[in-house]
Amino acid sequence: MAAAHSQSPKTLLLWALSLLIAFSPLMRSSEACGVSVYWGQNLAQEGSLSELCESGYYSYVNLAYLSTFGCGRKLALNLTDHCDAASGGCKSLSTEIQACQSRGVKVLLSVGGNDTRYNQLCSAQDAKNVADDLYKTFLMGSDGPLGEVSLDGIDLDIEYPGSVNYWDYLVKALASYRSPQKNVYLSARASCSYPDKDIGPAINTGLLDHVAVRFYEDNPQCYCSAGPAKILETWNKWSSSLPEGNKLFFSWSPNSPASQCALDVLINEILPVIKPSPNYGGVMLLNADSHVSTIHQAACDSNYTCGISVYWGQSLNGEGSLIELCETGYYNYVNLAFLATFGCGRKIRLNLTDHCDADSGGCKSLSTEIQACQNRGVKVLLSLGGNDTRYNQLCSSQDAKNVADDLYNTFLKGSNPDGPLGDVALDGIDMDIEYPGSVNYWDYLVEALASYRSPQKNVYLSASASCSFPDKDLGAAINTGLLDHVAVRFYEDNPQCYCSAGSAKILDTWNRWSSSLPEGNHLFYGLLPNSNAGSQCKPEVFTTEILPVISSSPNYGGVMLRALYKDISTIYPAAACSNEALHREQSLISAL
Repeated sequence: MAAAHSQSPKTLLLWALSLLIAFSPLMRSSEACGVSVYWGQNLAQEGSLSELCESGYYSYVNLAYLSTFGCGRKLALNLTDHCDAASGGCKSLSTEIQACQSRGVKVLLSVGGNDTRYNQLCSAQDAKNVADDLYKTFLMGSDGPLGEVSLDGIDLDIEYPGSVNYWDYLVKALASYRSPQKNVYLSARASCSYPDKDIGPAINTGLLDHVAVRFYEDNPQCYCSAGPAKILETWNKWSSSLPEGNKLFFSWSPNSPASQCALDVLINEILPVIKPSPNYGGVMLLNADSHVSTIHQAACDSNYTCGISVYWGQSLNGEGSLIELCETGYYNYVNLAFLATFGCGRKIRLNLTDHCDADSGGCKSLSTEIQACQNRGVKVLLSLGGNDTRYNQLCSSQDAKNVADDLYNTFLKGSNPDGPLGDVALDGIDMDIEYPGSVNYWDYLVEALASYRSPQKNVYLSASASCSFPDKDLGAAINTGLLDHVAVRFYEDNPQCYCSAGSAKILDTWNRWSSSLPEGNHLFYGLLPNSNAGSQCKPEVFTTEILPVISSSPNYGGVMLRALYKDISTIYPAAACSNEALHREQSLISAL
């Protein structure tokens, strides 16, 4: 790895400004999409309402639940341990609700819930009476259980099996209160089985703004074990039958019951297919989740695959701790560099230079930092290889399979407390193979690692390739089509990739890679931060001549940083092509 070079504030400002200018055309509005969440039933996990809204990830918050209503009953709000509505203790929430609304978050009251004993409707007139009570108590701004606050609408979470129960009359009555001065937002959470026996008629009124389908309960066809194809078949049933103008949400439970797809499956296999649906609305979470930043990005940003990949482990003084890196919020992928010894019968050996001594068990303490990164939605991979190629070759196809088994059992399975990183489960494997001219069975290694993928756990696979096309080392591995992304090193080994060759030559090489990459793989542009080498383009050249062109490639994935230094961490985040990163970048520029 190259040594760090200090840069002046003027140079840093130039980098930051030029990246902002380059990325401003890529900013996209997410108004047509959102993340909906239920709040009120899990004090320990979900925190306060204001904290939830301040995260900036939620578009809709459903206060759960109004558990008693209908058949002449007095309305009763149940927010479990958050507050006691019966004694007036929930009125203090009015300021938090208004704070959420001031941030553009729609706050709805969810009626129903799991306890169905006290929330049925007895007649069409009863439904109209309940609608009147709901409007006057929660939507009009009068002094009710939540104080003098006006909620944005009503959500129906009806789980009373087989009961039609006049919900369509309730929806019609609530919709009658809509006016140019105030909209009454209406939504419903439906069972996965189509049609929903409880609220089917309510949905068919066409008056709901969105319907969230529960893809985690009540029907084996919706279980992840049935396979993504079955789930998508059910989604398409709902999507094709939903009344025009209604939005469809994919309901996902962070608590992950056995029927639930893993987060990686949701993001990599489900969302990319359902998002093109014309009535796709977003993702609904049953409760707040630590992965919401990843879910929001995947659910609502058409370029969610874009990101920053960085290598960590070879420069203690420059890169800081792993948790510090992840806490910046700028990095989507972290490659632990490197597993320097493996293959040909060798015992696998981790080398994180001065960070820790793996041989003596000193790297096991990293497990908590790795888990903290993963909780923030960062994929943490183990990178194989590196600059020292003496002890990391493969000797046969069987050797490749044996190494794959060792990697899975030691780093990916999460059940080996004696492993170099403890019993943490990494997200995948990155290959940084720089052994000139050696085919070396890397395709067999990739195939063996990919065989461990399952609905419960994805094994993320990536590679760092030389700029010369095709890569003599990893060409066969790339051609398997099993890699999630390939990062091309545009800073070494080929004068055609040097900036001195001109941006046209660089773009010609990029296009070669882009046009030949297997479908579904993403391409990253590899940079060497803080390099003054002639091969590296200056920031203004990269951001004005190269980045605007490559980012329009259909398989553009983002930027790979070969190394991390503290000053550079304020420069590159815009390459993640997310609005949030750009807003943070603006704040950083203001501070310079």
